[in-house]
Amino acid sequence: EGEGEGEGEGEGEGEGEAACTVDDDCDVGQICSTALVCVAAPCAIDTDCDVGLTCGTGGICEGGPCTVDDDCAAGQLCTAGACVSAPCAVDGDCPDGQGCLADGTCGRSGCTTAADCSAGQICDVDARCSDSPLVDPYEAFCGGTGTVVGIGGAAAGDLCLGDIAQRTFAFGFCACSDIAAEGPKMLVDSFDSTLGSYESQTPGLAGNMGVNGAATMDIQMDIRGSMVIGGGDLSFPNGGSNAVAGDLYVFGNASAPGNVPVGNDGYISGTVSGFTIENDLFVSDLGGISRTTVRGQTVELSIPQLAPCPCGDDEKLDIAGIVAFGQQNNDNAVLDDPDTTIDETLSPGLWGSGTVGPATLTLPCGRFFFSGIEQTQGLTIHATGRTVLFVDGNFVANALTIQLDEGAEVDIFVTGNFEFSSSSNLGNVTSPSAVRTYVNGQLAFGAQVTFGGLVYAPNADVVFNANTTIFGALFVNSAQLKNTSIHFDSSVRTAGDACEGEGEGEGEGEGEGEGEGSCLACDVDNSCGTQACLVSPGAASGTCGACRTSIDCCFPQICFSDGTCGFIGG
Repeated sequence: EGEGEGEGEGEGEGEGEAACTVDDDCDVGQICSTALVCVAAPCAIDTDCDVGLTCGTGGICEGGPCTVDDDCAAGQLCTAGACVSAPCAVDGDCPDGQGCLADGTCGRSGCTTAADCSAGQICDVDARCSDSPLVDPYEAFCGGTGTVVGIGGAAAGDLCLGDIAQRTFAFGFCACSDIAAEGPKMLVDSFDSTLGSYESQTPGLAGNMGVNGAATMDIQMDIRGSMVIGGGDLSFPNGGSNAVAGDLYVFGNASAPGNVPVGNDGYISGTVSGFTIENDLFVSDLGGISRTTVRGQTVELSIPQLAPCPCGDDEKLDIAGIVAFGQQNNDNAVLDDPDTTIDETLSPGLWGSGTVGPATLTLPCGRFFFSGIEQTQGLTIHATGRTVLFVDGNFVANALTIQLDEGAEVDIFVTGNFEFSSSSNLGNVTSPSAVRTYVNGQLAFGAQVTFGGLVYAPNADVVFNANTTIFGALFVNSAQLKNTSIHFDSSVRTAGDACEGEGEGEGEGEGEGEGEGSCLACDVDNSCGTQACLVSPGAASGTCGACRTSIDCCFPQICFSDGTCGFIGG
């Protein structure tokens, strides 16, 4: 049969091939492929498969009971009462999306990037080609264990939403280039939304601020965490109660008119004047110190230039690619009741330009695609479960309220701008870490705004013209700030705990940090645990060991006196 096996294009010809339009059309252990035929579900480990099935060498679920070949998925045969991968000689012997492996059986092809896979496929986290970024069964996704999208390459693969949030929002405020601020005061502190509201807690010391460029700050600054300025000078204004609770790092000159307290260490590449350093001061030139009290040691050290915010082209989240995947692979149809004749599938143009959509939309768990959201009214999104919105275009409204049922969360990916005209509350201020927004374009808010959520907009040049309060975190390209308060929701640090395989190490195949202690600097998978990754100049990798300074730990973590890396306050 050769070419005929698995290539019947939905006509049911060939062994085990069944036509489908959605996964529910297929048997247990199968999904509906891009060729609209049922194929064995992809997997990396046995627990990815349904009960009674195992993950075969080809990266697909095997072992389902059968009596004849037609009981199995495309690319499988019934052998001794169980479905196993079919033998092959060339890729053409296998169904769409699979290849002929070295052992002569059909399976998901190996890859390093999406370019190694067929059209419409991505390179999964286990370095195999997958049919789409939404490879997980709907039930697995809604249970909080499935992935949402592939961002390309075996090293990145299909990242779980919680992992994306945890890695992206390390700082309460992050800027890729320069910032400027004026007004009475800028406050960055923290709270843990899992313990209650901000008002019910004593503000914490995880209010870290990172800037890759320079900071022109004509504003009183109360930074209850570390302050990291990676590309220019920093000067504190006269008067008031300026303070930095954690480390102060400046790749440039740092000056203050009085004795501004720094709660831990100072790292200054240029001159330093007007501070009280509670621990140690590290400077490139000991002769550049004036009007500064150091409680610990003063050490001459060549200060390297650091970029605290991941803003390189290879570090930014591919929001446009994620939304493009969501356009082709979404759960819009789950709103349709099969028992009625009315098509209730969620329309991508529900809130499009020129339409008047509903003011309130209740969404179940799922991944939903919209071809732009442009409304003059205020919008309320009521999420009852794990919900993702893919928005191809702008998200524009008068206001936005996110209502969350217990355990619900919302992730919004926007290819265009994120704009709101009213001066009001936006998002969800009580559970900001459960509302994550990723924006490829610009941000624009009303004259005075309170926003609850984590906002990632690495290309946005933000201008706040009045009082701004953010519960969550803000990541932008540049910013002009007025009177601004940012209350970082530190619960995002554990957002990845619910992700599948967490704790086993992601990047399984590389083994960094396991056994031999090899690691990469600022490894997002934290292979060194509480140790630092010590990398010699010019080396590609290093070894895990005790930190010497906070520079070894990667900000905003600091180096404690026992040589471990961690966050102030735990």
